[in-house]
Amino acid sequence: MIDSRWNKEKLQEFLRTNLVEEVMKTVIHEDKEDFAIWMPSNNGIFTSKSAWRKLRKKKGITLTANMIWHPKVPFKVTFFMSRMISRKLPTDDAIQKFNINGPSRCTCYTRGHTEVSEYLFRKGDIEDEVWKYFSGICGISTQGKDTRGTLISWYHKTKNKVHSFFLQCLPSIICWEIWKCRCSMRYEGSKINIRSIISQVVFLSRILIKAQFPSLDLDKEWLVASEQIEDLKSRIVIQTLQWQKPEAFCFKLNTDRCSKENPGSSGGGGILRNDKGELLVAFAAYFGNCSNIEAKAKAIQIGL
Repeated sequence: MIDSRWNKEKLQEFLRTNLVEEVMKTVIHEDKEDFAIWMPSNNGIFTSKSAWRKLRKKKGITLTANMIWHPKVPFKVTFFMSRMISRKLPTDDAIQKFNINGPSRCTCYTRGHTEVSEYLFRKGDIEDEVWKYFSGICGISTQGKDTRGTLISWYHKTKNKVHSFFLQCLPSIICWEIWKCRCSMRYEGSKINIRSIISQVVFLSRILIKAQFPSLDLDKEWLVASEQIEDLKSRIVIQTLQWQKPEAFCFKLNTDRCSKENPGSSGGGGILRNDKGELLVAFAAYFGNCSNIEAKAKAIQIGL
């Protein structure tokens, strides 16, 4: 730089012509201090979150990992499922990997078998009966499939929104109840009862469906209710929306906004009309990194 101005000849020694032109456009303010711009964030300000996203190696999202998460499913069930899929539950076969050996017997296998995750949740005698009961009701074939294959087969046969939600939640509830029974038998000496597992799965399924669809009235008989869920048809509701003109000598401002990932890259815009409905001003703006609510407030502020 020469006298607080860019030295174009010096820049050309190190940069391409198009980059030199871009650098020359940058205005230098002597009365302001220089500051670093953090490129991974939209507003140029360093945050731990943006640094973590930049440094970590993000794994691809699988179908099973994506489908086990739902706002209405209790977090403890979802967290349990994520541990099960990644084979991080404290089953005997997992503990033996740390050279901790001891007597092992799968509580769900009537003929006696070392506790292995695959037998515990899918191929055990008791588990197989539970899966057969619900797969028979829902018309899903799970024969010969492992745990992951069984989960995937449930996620692909949906007929409506309620049915989709039901099939998304049911496998997680089944695995959760199997794990609860396993722990009760091992640590409390309780006996595993297939009927109690099935009834508890049905009970929790009804609670989740009611929480997600409060207006849905299902039959008390489970077989009939499952048929109701499968046969539901989407109801198309057509509603006419009409923009109302403001009162005489008044103006009306309509705004909208969006925020990617909330918070994230955000923007908004608006339209100002008079009492005749004539367009006076229209605008759109980029707000950088902010939440959906902040973007809404900024759009209204610009409009005002």
